[in-house]
Amino acid sequence: MPLHTLKEGLNGSPCKIVFMCRNAKDALISMWYFVCKYQRVEASRSILESLFESLCSGVTFYGPFWDQVLSYWRGSLEDPSRVLFMNLSDLEINKSGKNVNGVDYKFYFRKGEVCDWKNHLTPEMERRIDMIIEEKLKGSGLSF
Repeated sequence: MPLHTLKEGLNGSPCKIVFMCRNAKDALISMWYFVCKYQRVEASRSILESLFESLCSGVTFYGPFWDQVLSYWRGSLEDPSRVLFMNLSDLEINKSGKNVNGVDYKFYFRKGEVCDWKNHLTPEMERRIDMIIEEKLKGSGLSF
């Protein structure tokens, strides 16, 4: 969720925020597998294409992917003592346990391999995501 949704609730709190950023294409493929496992359906091309269109249109959980990323990026520049912006890494916490809905955390992370999307996205899909991300991050100082 975007940073502004957390700021008011954390106002006056000593809490700090850590945002672990992912490449949009990696996040898309992980979401595809997660959605299919969560719904207990086969990971079909049609589901991937639907999620791809949603990502490109900015229709994702808590709003457009790039708005979420930029909110934490800007927050880390404005207040680096409160907001830490970093890349997702292979953390043990993400491999064990379950979320509040009883879904294994491991479903969020399949192989832990960067650029696994190359095995699933067409060159056209890759270019479209790259163009959108370049446009949306332009002038921010952030690049993927």
